[in-house]
Amino acid sequence: MAHGSLSDSPGDSLYFTFRNFNLANFNYFTRNKNLEFSGYLNGTAHMTGLKKNSLIFASLSVDSLAINKQEIGHFTLYSGWNSDKEALSVDAIAERGKLVLIEFSGDYFPTQNKKMDFHIVLNKLKSDVFNHFFQNFHRRQGTGFGKS
Repeated sequence: MAHGSLSDSPGDSLYFTFRNFNLANFNYFTRNKNLEFSGYLNGTAHMTGLKKNSLIFASLSVDSLAINKQEIGHFTLYSGWNSDKEALSVDAIAERGKLVLIEFSGDYFPTQNKKMDFHIVLNKLKSDVFNHFFQNFHRRQGTGFGKS
């Protein structure tokens, strides 16, 4: 469900509520990019600032997330305004069982030249998930570990 409006007015917001929304519905829009999603999205989000300082505030989760048939698992994402930092703070995690595959946290500073400061941890993530983004490179398989 969606309600609200987006315009040049900074006070306008568009609100979304998701209840078991099948991510496969996005595949119509992503198939020409060779991206395929599956899983069920739940939660709320709202978007502000369509033309200037666009921000998305969210509390979302995806059950059984898969990208290009690669199982990611349970994914959660939270974002909210941190007035002390004047930043959009984002926290996300993807877990398959007890294994944490992806941890992503940090801040986006829209009034500081759109600066970003994020910490990303990848743990035993199958590299096939990223093949789409590296189509011009030789495809490799395996698992990845790393911190940023």
